[in-house]
Amino acid sequence: SAELSGEELLDALRANPATEYLVVEETGEIYGVLSAADVERAFVKAMARPS
Repeated sequence: SAELSGEELLDALRANPATEYLVVEETGEIYGVLSAADVERAFVKAMARPS
């Protein structure tokens, strides 16, 4: 779902392992494609930021 973010998004990705995900709006309209590699890069970058 295009509305997922943060931990909720990571949980959904872990529950359905794939290299790419079709992102769909609540209306059923296709929003786009999400790459697992892009998510991983963003996560690693976010974790590397000083707190």
